Amino acid sequence: MKIIPKEEIIKQFSRDMGADLVDLNPQWIKFIRYCEKIGFGELQKIQIQNGIPVSAEKATKKIKFS
Repeated sequence: MKIIPKEEIIKQFSRDMGADLVDLNPQWIKFIRYCEKIGFGELQKIQIQNGIPVSAEKATKKIKFS
């Protein structure tokens, strides 16, 4: 199986969406990098103003009893 570099996947995605990464607002880039950093988890709430992420609330603990 061929491993595709992350940068190439991002470039292909931006081409498919008809956008260029340089047009992406820095706050979106920051949000995407944060999501990459946490790897796994759950964001409870994402606040967006004028199409730009402003804040997100992360779930800190979930306890399952089943």
